Amino acid sequence: MKRRFFAALLAAAVLFSFSSCKRERAVMRYETYTVSAAYYTYWLSRFKANFLTYYSDVEDSDAYYDSVIGENGETAEEVMTSLSDGRIMEYLIAEYLFDRSGLTVPEATAESLDALLDSVVAGAAAGDRKAFDELAAPFGIGYDDLREIYRIEAKSERFRSYYKTNLLSVTDADRDAYFEENYARAVHIYISTEYRLNIDENGTLIYDENGDYTVPYTAAEKTAQRQKAAELEGKLTAENFDALREEYNEDPAVSAYENGYYFSGNTEGFDSDVIAAALSMEEGEVRRVEASYGVFFLKKLPKAEKAYEDPANADFFDNFEDALKNDLYERFLDGEKAKITVDASLKKEITVRSVTPCYDF
Repeated sequence: MKRRFFAALLAAAVLFSFSSCKRERAVMRYETYTVSAAYYTYWLSRFKANFLTYYSDVEDSDAYYDSVIGENGETAEEVMTSLSDGRIMEYLIAEYLFDRSGLTVPEATAESLDALLDSVVAGAAAGDRKAFDELAAPFGIGYDDLREIYRIEAKSERFRSYYKTNLLSVTDADRDAYFEENYARAVHIYISTEYRLNIDENGTLIYDENGDYTVPYTAAEKTAQRQKAAELEGKLTAENFDALREEYNEDPAVSAYENGYYFSGNTEGFDSDVIAAALSMEEGEVRRVEASYGVFFLKKLPKAEKAYEDPANADFFDNFEDALKNDLYERFLDGEKAKITVDASLKKEITVRSVTPCYDF
């Protein structure tokens, strides 16, 4: 599939002309640094490929680009463009600040990036740089450009780390604000509708050769589990939640966290709908949530003050400090992005809809 894709691009390269005038024009400008039309085209092409690869509902069609998917009525194209532009602006800002701070890309990192580029050229064009330049032309770049782009991206990553470590001062007020804005506390009752735990008479999990410790329910068992969930839903209230949890819950981990779970957008191990519900519910509310493997009943609780400092909650806040620093860095970037000037007329010529997705480099 990808060989045919590149063959088609190679054949089309002679028809594609990225004029030197347009190539060097700046789509974005921050201080004295710019993102050229060529680099903007490449990044947009690569991000488009990522959208198509990692999101099953994304389609490369006018109908999809015109469809409304944003919470505030944004079209798919507007959402994809906004996300892409945000990352490209970060590259631009970070490259400038990295250089202005006197930082350098370590030699070992530079060598690793060159080795990565060599492997890309070997895979795409059998190591022939001229042939690679022809393949890369529809994306606005060539070998030398991609070498520089890899370094810009490395600078962006390293400046984020440098900023968080050396320039950022985190206060208790920052921690409290981040905790209040991003975390919710809830207790839950779980009823499995797809699998049961495979345990022996002592309650010990039995693993199969693949490391799995569950056994699929039969059709009759699934029906019984659904009936159990319906029965619970019919009588569950905020007042009797704890008592019925003892009777109905099938999640063994609940006993380890009797004071509930703290959920955030970074929580792992739960269906996304469960996390979204916990974050959106009102305190005291009870809600049923259908997950892909079972039914959850959540009851939202008030958060304890400075819960992130309590050792009993350590499992829920193991990445709290780093997540907070990333949030503060993103806020810093938002302020700097407001200083970027954009050539709107040039940008209209290079769109998510129009660029060719770049899958391989």
